[in-house]
Amino acid sequence: MKFLHVICFNLSLALLIAAPLRADSGYSFAVTRESKKLDGERKEKSVTMQTKDVWAYKVTLENKSFKDAENVEIKYLVFMKPDAAGERTRDEKLVRKEGSIKVPSIKNFEKYTFTTEPVTLTGVKLQPGWSYTSGANARAKDSMSGLWLRIFVNGQQVMEDINPTWLKTKETWDAK
Repeated sequence: MKFLHVICFNLSLALLIAAPLRADSGYSFAVTRESKKLDGERKEKSVTMQTKDVWAYKVTLENKSFKDAENVEIKYLVFMKPDAAGERTRDEKLVRKEGSIKVPSIKNFEKYTFTTEPVTLTGVKLQPGWSYTSGANARAKDSMSGLWLRIFVNGQQVMEDINPTWLKTKETWDAK
């Protein structure tokens, strides 16, 4: 009787261990990302200094699989946080920009680098001696907030990368 329990336990354990292995696509990617300023301009007015900068993420995927990844599609969401000048409270709603890239193949242990769609960030700074009557901060500047990637191989999602991780608690992939 003890022998039967051991066999059942071992079989159950083997099925538990094998289940994730069967569901695994066998693909693994290392993701590195960095935000890059692509362009910018400054305009000085009598009361304010205004900036308009264009930013994007430079993303590198490294295929860590022991096989080539064919028909790769990378879908992404770039998030930015707007900061309106002259307002005391910030709108916590993030603005998103969608994009996707199709790559015919990423060989095993090869890297593929791309740049996301650019996002325009604006900023306003009051000149010294000036202030808002509302008491708002004299500086307001939009900022990059994060990047959410989904990687598909042959139409099947094989990986998701979210940076920073709190994005998943505040946003959803499908929200517009």
